[in-house]
Amino acid sequence: MLGLSYLTLALALATTSIKASPVEPKTVCKCLPGQPCFPSPSTISAFESTLSQPLIHPRPMGSVCFPNDPTFNALECDAVKSKWHNGAFRTSVPEAAQFINWETMINSTAVDQCDPFGDVNDTCFQGRVPWGVVNVTSIADIQKTCDPFGDVNDTCFQGRVPWGVVNVTSIADIQKTVKFASQHNLKLIVKNTGHENLGRSFGQKSIMLWTHNMQEIKFSNSFVPKNAPSGTQGVTAVTIEPGVQWGTLYRAVAEKGQLVVGGIGAGGSVGAGGGWPMGGGHSVLSPFYGLGVDNIVEETVVLPNGEHVTANLYTNPDLFWALRGGGGPSFGILTS
Repeated sequence: MLGLSYLTLALALATTSIKASPVEPKTVCKCLPGQPCFPSPSTISAFESTLSQPLIHPRPMGSVCFPNDPTFNALECDAVKSKWHNGAFRTSVPEAAQFINWETMINSTAVDQCDPFGDVNDTCFQGRVPWGVVNVTSIADIQKTCDPFGDVNDTCFQGRVPWGVVNVTSIADIQKTVKFASQHNLKLIVKNTGHENLGRSFGQKSIMLWTHNMQEIKFSNSFVPKNAPSGTQGVTAVTIEPGVQWGTLYRAVAEKGQLVVGGIGAGGSVGAGGGWPMGGGHSVLSPFYGLGVDNIVEETVVLPNGEHVTANLYTNPDLFWALRGGGGPSFGILTS
């Protein structure tokens, strides 16, 4: 945690005239599929062989409804439509976000989406549509408008659905993927349940670490943080992996006759071990017991260099301070 000496130094620097040449930050765009810098199929295959599960190459959830798409399946299309607005279902597959707009790639020239509720056999042109405004100068402009609630493209676009998904079942999966992405300058994203409000759990042509299937829950009546001083009294605690959702955790805690400060969400689908605690952890119980971060006694994370570390008041305390409210995965990928 920042100490007084650091703050004193910062104030001193702020009041002292220092002449230095400005250094421009080096900006390097991420390497995307289809570009020469992207790893070769053999390199991808070698990486895949080190993982606990095969790489997933998802298509958007609505692709099964498009007759021109290789994944077209009328029966599966009916099933997808019936679950389209089901938040619990959307957490269970890597290709779906909780907020559908984050699956769509929108820029100044196109709206690339995969909406199964329009006329999937029709052709939807971008026309003269910028963002939300149609500058109509002719009947043709009206006919060529791309309305996401009406006719859709006969092509199901990939949009912001990732290129590849690592189905994480171990900490090693995360470490290997982080190192591989760093080595090849790849766009890496993390999805637990997909409730992230800014859409950062999705990304065009990205590789996703999907932590949803890490579901272990452990209870302790006397939990002592790592490297705590001798004689530190243990506390009642529950340790969860990042894929655990609040509905599941609430039921497990209730069976123990205990209470936990947690989040809310339709069907309990919000993740308890992902962005919620790393973003502060707002709860209806906060007026009585504090925020979620006030109740965390220890976290484990994989750092950007692939190292797996523990953070608490006695081990990496600065990191522990940053993780509790700094936003996920700003400082590391949470593993418990």
